[in-house]
Amino acid sequence: PDVMKAIQLLPGIQTQQEGSSLLIVRGGSPGQNLYLFDNIPVIYVNHLGGFLSTFNPDIINNIDVYKSGFPARYGDKISSVVDITQREGDFSAFKGNYSIGLTDLSLTLEGPTKLRNSSYFISGRKTMTEPLMFLLTNFGGGNNVRFVYGFHDVNGKFTWRPNSRNSLHFNLYQGDDYMISWQKNNSLGVNEKYSLKNIWGNWLVSTRWNCALSPKIYLSNSLSYSRYRLRISNTYELNQNGVNELFKSQYLASLKDISFRTNLKYKLFRNWNIDLGQQTSFLSYIPDYSDISGQPKESKDIVNALNVAAYLDNTIKMGQYSEANFGVRMVNYFTGSYYQFVPEPRMNLTLGINKNNSINLNYTFVSQFSHLMMTTGSIMANEVWVPSNKNINPAKSNQYTAGWCSFFFNEMYR
Repeated sequence: PDVMKAIQLLPGIQTQQEGSSLLIVRGGSPGQNLYLFDNIPVIYVNHLGGFLSTFNPDIINNIDVYKSGFPARYGDKISSVVDITQREGDFSAFKGNYSIGLTDLSLTLEGPTKLRNSSYFISGRKTMTEPLMFLLTNFGGGNNVRFVYGFHDVNGKFTWRPNSRNSLHFNLYQGDDYMISWQKNNSLGVNEKYSLKNIWGNWLVSTRWNCALSPKIYLSNSLSYSRYRLRISNTYELNQNGVNELFKSQYLASLKDISFRTNLKYKLFRNWNIDLGQQTSFLSYIPDYSDISGQPKESKDIVNALNVAAYLDNTIKMGQYSEANFGVRMVNYFTGSYYQFVPEPRMNLTLGINKNNSINLNYTFVSQFSHLMMTTGSIMANEVWVPSNKNINPAKSNQYTAGWCSFFFNEMYR
């Protein structure tokens, strides 16, 4: 049922290690994949050190995976695009389901609201391993350390269709992993306490307005906020012979993304469709911040960046079985005194030989200005994002792909 595990079965997609949900697409790295959730980027997509994904199967309506030939509306990552569409709530009746297992429980509720032509969808997932881990470490001999690990996901979606031409959508997602250990020791007048708390995960809030301006023009606008943060807190307290010593440290890494997107689809002629739009993203990075007791307090080194992109796609049908797509994405990236302008041309050509056979040729140039550093194979999943600057070049990729597609036995096999 895990989405990332299913995607790994596709050709050209591998996993970084056995059992992991991390994707390596045609030799890229896990940080070079773009994950979109209702067209909003999700920064952190794994639980349990990569063994599970943050996408609850109960909420998914559709998934599109691009390994090459990205349409110009997609950008910012150079390896692949995983575009996930979330379900809408039922407009006619209240429904729900729940699942309880040995390790986790989940609950989904959906139905109409009192507002006419509107619906809601709420889904939650939570591990039940924390009490078990506490009991195992509590009754295990040899040390006084207690340890728990768990995670949760909460998804919500509200949809309102005031008329046949307009629809409004509001999305909310929050998910965290947390790993906590602590120790308390009392012996011979010594009171010693120690705790370590790791927490990492996402917030995502978005609103989208879709409007059919005419039978030939379709407009979509969205405003979103995404945040990923990794926080490690360490506390050590020693009370010996009436003397109390306290030591605290905290580490923080985060990435915030505030984006506004506009997309316009225009049917110019019967065989010619135009897709154009813009994306404006304000990014705020804290790659490395530490606060240690007894040392001078550091100021948070916040790096702000602005990524502005405009794109144009032309899709032209040529006859019954052939199609050509020509597009370009123009990217402007600013951070401090550093500036980059990168044009990204795209071409996708499908030549239909007959009803059951076609040849596909495509060329894609993409660039990426955010770089992922991570600890592989660790349950703590210490992911840190670093922006491009005068010392760190953006990643760029030219990709050429040729393919042949054929159907057999009345499209039973492809």
